[in-house]
Amino acid sequence: MNLLSKAQRQLKEITAKDIKDLLKNRYPNEYSKMLIDDNAMVKRKDYYISHLEYTRAERKFNLLVFPLFEKFQNQFRIFTDRINSLHEQTVVRDETLIEFFRGVNHVEIKEENVYTSLDLSLYPFDMVGDSFAKKQSIFFFPKETFERSCPDCKGFRYVTCIDEECKGRHEWKCDECKGSGQVTCSRCDGRGRNRCSRCGGKGKVEKEEFRNGKSVKIKEQCSKCTGKGETYCSKCKSSGKVTCGRCKGGGIITCKYCYGDPQRKGMIDCPHCHTAGRIAQIKYLTTQVERQKSELFTEVGDKAISIKKKNIQKHYISNVSSELIYENINGKIKNYTDNISGNLLEKHQENLKLSKINYPLLLRAAISYQIIPVIKIEYKHFLTNETHSLIIVNFWDNPELIMTTNAEKLSIGIGSTFRYISNTFSKWFNTQNYKKKEDKRKEIKLMIYLIKADGINAEEEKQFLSREITSLSIFTNSEKKEFFNLMNATTLSELVKEDVEFSSEEIKQEVLNKLEEIANVDGSFDTSEKILIEKIRSL
Repeated sequence: MNLLSKAQRQLKEITAKDIKDLLKNRYPNEYSKMLIDDNAMVKRKDYYISHLEYTRAERKFNLLVFPLFEKFQNQFRIFTDRINSLHEQTVVRDETLIEFFRGVNHVEIKEENVYTSLDLSLYPFDMVGDSFAKKQSIFFFPKETFERSCPDCKGFRYVTCIDEECKGRHEWKCDECKGSGQVTCSRCDGRGRNRCSRCGGKGKVEKEEFRNGKSVKIKEQCSKCTGKGETYCSKCKSSGKVTCGRCKGGGIITCKYCYGDPQRKGMIDCPHCHTAGRIAQIKYLTTQVERQKSELFTEVGDKAISIKKKNIQKHYISNVSSELIYENINGKIKNYTDNISGNLLEKHQENLKLSKINYPLLLRAAISYQIIPVIKIEYKHFLTNETHSLIIVNFWDNPELIMTTNAEKLSIGIGSTFRYISNTFSKWFNTQNYKKKEDKRKEIKLMIYLIKADGINAEEEKQFLSREITSLSIFTNSEKKEFFNLMNATTLSELVKEDVEFSSEEIKQEVLNKLEEIANVDGSFDTSEKILIEKIRSL
């Protein structure tokens, strides 16, 4: 069976009747306690798990701009020889030259991804048999591959020095010292002398002496300046001039950037061509072909259904064979998609940002996928009459039942005592008269025994019992648990006299009548049911 046939089977409509049949055959124990309306709404969500094996192509425009030194001329001529006779594009025969020029000093490399379509008759992909070659040819563009004089130096190889002071002079008179090599001393301002630091320029200093037991201040001549108030400047040695720091006393500034020889005075190496004098350009197209895989998990259907991803994935069969759905060999396109695989391929393309027209370009695609339907439906527990829901995963292939809630979970802290108010009983159980709780408990127990007597929980019997019970709210948790255990038991214990003792013979007869009604509700009064009723009657 191919993928489409399997998918169509998985996508078949699922009705409430289909669900009931499946539960009856595959999950009989659970189904025995369920009431499902034939017209119940079936909520559905289909999970698509798809694996794509694909081949993609990416292309780049490459531009190399580099100084064309004389030693590279011969290699570059391989690109430019017979250039007028070449087509718009030409395959590079010796790709080592591309790598060579990519590695030269001062090369500028520009790369631009190709996103638009290219004529595959002009730029075909290399094939190895029916497969796309891993190594693809490089195309270069002759009309965009050329050499020219450097636009900055006009082929001269040098340009005027760009230093703001030099401006091509190379040497010039020092602006600081005006060519003298000396400048005014900054310490003494050219005076050659500085104020005495000891006396502050006063020529005298004060000192303290003790005379006749008293402290007396006296002034005396400063010993440092000998009373002159000034000292000789040590920085300029009293000359008032020091060596110019800018020109180092030479009076001339020499540019450290440009040449000083007569032929190149005031010139520097052309920063554009690095003294080659010529600039070369090569434009070419590179292609990268890759084989890759992609997994996609998508959902279609009712958003009310929520289920863990792992519960879906475990139903996926991993060894499903892939089917080729698309191929583009140099413009010869083969499309094998159907409405399902085509839609999945589009989703993969969107996710992977692949195109069938532009780059990155889809060249080949093979897909495997599985559809796993998940349904959700409501049911009533026939003892409690409470509404619950169930989920079935992978309905048609390998169905898994997931109970969203525990229908037989007992509420903590809730327990009924002897409450037998006639109005309540009448509402909950449709009884004709006032009944005691214990009578009702025994009645329910016997009804459970009866519907399990023939080993078949007929739908009519469950519905009858459900109508009779309506609710278990008057019973304690332990009493409810007793009912649930009886329904879940594979074998039931023998009835004893205590089980069939009622508060009156009248009530016992009513119960026996009801049991006979249940036994006949499915249209057949089974022998095992007759035996059970007679046993109850005899006890």
